[in-house]
Amino acid sequence: GEKPLPHAEGEANDVFIRLSKPGLFTKGVKLARAEEATRDHVVKEMLDGADWVHLACHADLEQSAILLAGEDSASGALTALEVQQNVKLADGATVVLSACNSGMGKIKSEGVIGLSRAFLVAGASAVVVSLWSVDDTSTTKLMKLTYEHLEKGLTVPHAMRAAMLVMLRNEEGGEGEEG
Repeated sequence: GEKPLPHAEGEANDVFIRLSKPGLFTKGVKLARAEEATRDHVVKEMLDGADWVHLACHADLEQSAILLAGEDSASGALTALEVQQNVKLADGATVVLSACNSGMGKIKSEGVIGLSRAFLVAGASAVVVSLWSVDDTSTTKLMKLTYEHLEKGLTVPHAMRAAMLVMLRNEEGGEGEEG
């Protein structure tokens, strides 16, 4: 199985609190923690009509899937095909896949086919993904900083860039991982 993500729940809680602020991002913010975040629950109760989605979990590059709660990786895997077929987000939704390799996919004549494309088909206008494996602690810090910049009114790409620059400056300033 996959290594536990000890900081994922804290990341999800932080995002939930930020998104729940009146008038900031969305209405009707929902949070599913750990065992609650099953594939069926997320698809049926959380993604339908959502205008902002943040998933802190593992991704499976071979299956082109995000790994949610389940008895094994197969029962918890939400594949790109399932997203395309079963998910209808609010038009113009933003999706943040805080998971390793979530932007990877198969290269076909029509482009990269994977999770990011699936969420675009499902109604998203922006999908934030990772093209490599990332450390759980660093990811949580990056997401916290990104949402802080979003709260200040920056767009998603500008907020991500600002967060990355803060992390780079902290690392160069000798603060390193714990900075």
